[in-house]
Amino acid sequence: QEAILLCGMDVAAGMGYLHHLEIVHADLKPANILLMSAPKTPEDPRGFICKIADFGMARLLATGTTHTVTDSLGSLAYVAPEVLQRGEVTKAADVYSFAMLLLEMWGSSESYAANNHQGVSHPADPPRISFCGGRPRVPEDAPAEYRQLLHDCWAERPAQRPTFEAAHANLTLMLAAARA
Repeated sequence: QEAILLCGMDVAAGMGYLHHLEIVHADLKPANILLMSAPKTPEDPRGFICKIADFGMARLLATGTTHTVTDSLGSLAYVAPEVLQRGEVTKAADVYSFAMLLLEMWGSSESYAANNHQGVSHPADPPRISFCGGRPRVPEDAPAEYRQLLHDCWAERPAQRPTFEAAHANLTLMLAAARA
């Protein structure tokens, strides 16, 4: 559990930095997270840190704006509903993708499969489920705070999603509680 929280903190810190520079990644997914060797410390016994990679779809935003995508949408299973529906790439869309990443880090790969959503022709099709407002099932073995963070990051209204700074703070508190 500590390694998952630390990896989430690494990604949240990196994404927070990008967003501070008004850059949206637009393709945040496990394949775009690299593990880099790092010394083990008492605070971080992993021996690696997570780094964000593949900026091919990244966009520079004018402060507080939305970028409309007319070409590729990124990896569909990680794409926020507003990107699928209207092509709106924002910082909040990256936060949605981060929640999908956190879900997979917890070990859930079949989160959509058990859900039945009206208007979805195949229940294991994440883009259609997301488009229709559905969200993955969160594993019951995840701590309540972790599950809440996922739900917050998946908020239907993008403006209600937390910033990466807030997500990092939540993960930091979870790590402190896990170590207590």
